[in-house]
Amino acid sequence: QKQPLLMAEVVVRVLKEQVRNNEKLTHFLIVGSGPLQIEIEIIFNRNLHGDLRQYASIMEAVPYESMYDLMLASDINLLPSIMEGIPTTFFEAMALGGVIVGTDVGGSGELVVHGQTGILIQPDAELSRQGKAYTWGEPNFRNAVVDYSDAILELCRDEILFRKMSNAAYKRIQSFDISSTV
Repeated sequence: QKQPLLMAEVVVRVLKEQVRNNEKLTHFLIVGSGPLQIEIEIIFNRNLHGDLRQYASIMEAVPYESMYDLMLASDINLLPSIMEGIPTTFFEAMALGGVIVGTDVGGSGELVVHGQTGILIQPDAELSRQGKAYTWGEPNFRNAVVDYSDAILELCRDEILFRKMSNAAYKRIQSFDISSTV
């Protein structure tokens, strides 16, 4: 449901677009491991050649205490899940001024205000209803890759927009305390 293969293809498209447009390259870090890690590595190795491959990294799962440092070093938190409640990573990233790019599912829209504190991508309605992830190679998969990567590219290209969303995300999270969340 976290759609790591979709995430891998987003990484590839963003980096290729940045190279094609002679833009500053974004470094992507996927944290955690799982049964699709080898497939993600294959996608990266097949599509990101030479020095470009160093901009897409996978880090094994880290202790919870170490996630703070990783999130603090991150500008954008990408989570293209097909199903979520309100992702804890969104709370954590926003508390550190991170901008969210995620899927508008579950309670994500209660926390992330689209266009103000982050960018929420609309899921494929039929897949979301069924609780299914995108299938690699299908048109809806390609469309999702474009949607997520365009959101990241917009934030990377527009420093003023990024800063505005980062500040708004930090301010928004301040209104979420344990009593209001419960």
